[in-house]
Amino acid sequence: MPNKHKPHPARTEQTAPGGIVPLMLGAVRGTLIACLVGALLLLAVTAIAYAQDDPDQLTATFGYAVAALVALTAGFLASRRNRRAVLLCGLFSAACLLLIFAALTLIPVHDPSPATPAVSLALHAALLPLAVAGAYLGRRRQRR
Repeated sequence: MPNKHKPHPARTEQTAPGGIVPLMLGAVRGTLIACLVGALLLLAVTAIAYAQDDPDQLTATFGYAVAALVALTAGFLASRRNRRAVLLCGLFSAACLLLIFAALTLIPVHDPSPATPAVSLALHAALLPLAVAGAYLGRRRQRR
């Protein structure tokens, strides 16, 4: 006898078909690929910045723009890997990005960022909604 009750849609979309581990692995994979794309973008914008008269003026702007694109790409790639749980894909990819950026801040540099700690915190906090937006942009649409 078939089950007459359909599961609630919110309950079925909370995790990926194999549980939370494939979802996390997809987010890590998407984040690492996005970081590689970000490194290539940084090379491109560095060439653009050095072609200008004052490259230091553009460094922070280009860096924040690349970080935003990396967050969007990480969420996008994570949600393309997993068919469900788009919000969790975005959250996990943002968490991975924050861990990577936190590790990068431990690298000593002789000329620190001109941004104040409050501005830096706000920009890092903006990675979360950007990764979630990227995840929603990357979700697979059902064909009719």
